[in-house]
Amino acid sequence: MIKFLLFAAIIFLCLPAYAKEVVYFEPHFDNFPESKKHVQKIVDYCWSISEEMRANPDLSIIDQGHFKTAECFEDQYIKLYRLIASEYAKTDEELISQFKNIRTAYSEIMTDTAYAGTDFRPFPAHNFETNVVNAEYSLLVQRILADLIYQIHFSHHHELSSKKHIHKAMKYLDNFTP
Repeated sequence: MIKFLLFAAIIFLCLPAYAKEVVYFEPHFDNFPESKKHVQKIVDYCWSISEEMRANPDLSIIDQGHFKTAECFEDQYIKLYRLIASEYAKTDEELISQFKNIRTAYSEIMTDTAYAGTDFRPFPAHNFETNVVNAEYSLLVQRILADLIYQIHFSHHHELSSKKHIHKAMKYLDNFTP
C-alpha cells in the first residue's frame, strides 16, 4: 500500500509540472536560433491553454488537458502545412486522420506493453494509462511540429522550396500570437 501511495504522489505531483516544459530540442536548432523561438511561442501557447486542467487532481480532467494540448499542436501543424503545401498535398482531413492513427498506434503500443505480463495496475487502467499516453503523445506532436518549423527555417535559409510558400509560413511564425 505504501508503494501505491508513493507512486500516486509522484504521478500527481510530477506529471502536470513535467508537461509544462519544453522537454528537448535537437542540436540542429542551434543552426537557426529563430526557429527555436518560433517553436517556443507555440509550445508556450499550447501548454498554457490546458494548464488549469492539467493541475486538477482528477485524472480524467488532466487527461482532457493533455488531449487539448495535443490538438493544439496538431492544429498548428496543419496550419503551417497548409501554408507550405502545394495544391496536390494532403487535405486537412487526411492529416487529421494521420494524427489519429499515430495517437491510436502510440496508445496501443504503450498500454499493451507498459504492463505486459503483470497484474500490477496502480490506478484504474483507463484513467492512468490514458493520461500518461496523452501526456506523452502531446510531447510527440510537439516534436513533430518543432521539426516542421525547423524544416521551414532550413528551407527559407537555403531557398530549397517555393519562396512564396515558405515566406507565408515564416510570416505566420513571425506574427504568431495566441
